[in-house]
Amino acid sequence: MLLSTSLFATEYYIVLHHSGVNIRTGPDFSRVIIGEASKSELYHYRGEEGDFYEIQMFTDEPRYISKSLTSKLAEPQLVSGHRMHLPESEAVIGDMYERITKAKERARRESEEIIPSALDAEKNKAYQTILEDRYILQVFRNREVQPALYHELMEHGSAYE
Repeated sequence: MLLSTSLFATEYYIVLHHSGVNIRTGPDFSRVIIGEASKSELYHYRGEEGDFYEIQMFTDEPRYISKSLTSKLAEPQLVSGHRMHLPESEAVIGDMYERITKAKERARRESEEIIPSALDAEKNKAYQTILEDRYILQVFRNREVQPALYHELMEHGSAYE
């Protein structure tokens, strides 16, 4: 009997030891800062490059965080303090979903104002994804929900459309 190797795959997370850790567009301290990660926040681990972990945020663009103030944890190492669950309230989930939708629209609108896609579609899209990640992170912070739960929240919240 053949079993898929994905059944045995361990999911890893990056947890922050300190607040104010910069999330960047590339694995270099000179790259654009998306925002700041806070202590105990969890992000999905996507890989490593030099002194940086690649993390998954919201737009699926590669984002990076310094290894020096973080740790890589396997799913079984998560503890209750990591709060890896969606809010119990359907109203809160619906509100977050709506705010994320508005954050995406705001990012699209503002990127179009700063770098019109008619002038440079590639730069417009890159700037839009930076703003999306930045604004959506704020939605998760305001509700004290782990950023690593984004895809789960979006699946659950799509029922409100």
